Amino acid sequence: MFMEMLRFCIIDNNYLEFENKIYQQKQGVPMGSPISPILADIVMEALLEDVIEKLVSKPKIITKYVDDLFAIVKSDCVSITVEALNSFHRKIQFTVEAEKEGRLAYLDVQAVRDNGKIIFDWFKKPTSSGRLINFHSKQPKQVIFNTAQNFINKVLDYSHINFRNKNIKIIENTLCSNAFPAHVINKLIQNSKNKCTPTPPNDQLPISYRSALYIPSLSNRIKTAPLRNKEKTRIAFKSALTLRTFLFTNTKGKKKKMDKSDVVYKIKCAGGSETDCSSVYVGTSKQKLRNRLSGHRSDINNGGSQKTALALHCIEKNHKPNFDDVTILEVERHHNKRMLLEMLHINNTDNAVNRRSDCDSLSIIYNQLITNKKKQSS
Repeated sequence: MFMEMLRFCIIDNNYLEFENKIYQQKQGVPMGSPISPILADIVMEALLEDVIEKLVSKPKIITKYVDDLFAIVKSDCVSITVEALNSFHRKIQFTVEAEKEGRLAYLDVQAVRDNGKIIFDWFKKPTSSGRLINFHSKQPKQVIFNTAQNFINKVLDYSHINFRNKNIKIIENTLCSNAFPAHVINKLIQNSKNKCTPTPPNDQLPISYRSALYIPSLSNRIKTAPLRNKEKTRIAFKSALTLRTFLFTNTKGKKKKMDKSDVVYKIKCAGGSETDCSSVYVGTSKQKLRNRLSGHRSDINNGGSQKTALALHCIEKNHKPNFDDVTILEVERHHNKRMLLEMLHINNTDNAVNRRSDCDSLSIIYNQLITNKKKQSS
C-alpha cells in the first residue's frame, strides 16, 4: 500500500506547466518536493547496505552526505568498490577521487594524513570568490557582523590546531577584501576564539519578532528607541534588495495576466452608450484574476447582489466596466500587505468609485503623506 501511494504521488501524479504546456516527469523525483530528499536518503542507505554486504574486502570507513561518499579502502580494492557501487542501478553512477599527497577534500573540509591519524583542515574550493557582504553594504550592521562571524566560526571549527594560523591569515585577507576594518576583523576573530557554550533559555515569555524594511540611520534609531514592550517584541530588519529582485534566472513560464492571483487591480469604467466616464474601481483578489472578474460580471448581471462598489456604480449610472483593459497594480501574497496596498491605491486614485469605508483601516499617517504628494505634484 505504501509503495502504491508513493508511486501515485511522485510518478502518476507528477505534472508541471511550462509555456502553456503540461509535462509529466518520467524518471527521478521532483526537485523542490519535501519528500524528494527523504526518498534519496532512503535509496542511498539501501545502496550502501546492499553493496557493503557483497564486498569481500569491506571499507575501513565509509560515510555519506546525500550522494557524496567518503571511504577508506585498500588501494588495490578501489576499482572493485566503485564497480560494486555502480552496479546497484544504471542511473546511479559514482566517480572516484583519490587522495593526493596525503590530502583529500570532502565537502568543506580536507582530510589530512598525520602520523597514522586523520586531521582536518578547512577546504576552500578553487572556484570560491571569497565574496561576503561588504562592510559598507546597505544592510543591518548586525547582519553584516553575523555573516562575518559565522564565516570565521566555520573556518576555525573545521581546522585542526596545526592549520589555525594559516587559516586566520585567509580570514583576514577575505574580510579585508570585503572592506572590513582591521580592528573589526581582530575583534570578530577574538570573539570566535573566546566563544563559550550558550546559556540555556530562561522561563520568560517567548519574544515576538516583527520584520521591517531596513533604512540606514533611521532603522538603527528605531531599534534603540525606548519602545513599549521591548522585552516582548523585537524588530528584525530586512533589505529591499534580494536575489529575486535581480531576476538572475526565471525557469518558470510567465503567467498570463488573467491567471495571476494575489493581486491588486484597477478597472476603468467605459461609461454608457452616450456618455463617457472617468471613474475607476480598485480591488484585490486572492484567487485568479479571471475568476474575480467573472464574479464582478455576475454581480452586475444579478443587480448587485454582492453590493460591490463597482456593481452599484454600473447599475445606478447604467454604465459598463472595461473588463478587457484591467490593470494589475500589485502582486502580493501576504494578505495584510495586499489589503494595505489596495487601500493606498484607492486613496491615491482620482475618481475612485470605492466606498469610503474601504479605507477606514488606513492609518492617518498614510493619508497625510498621500495628500502632501498630491499637493506637490499639482
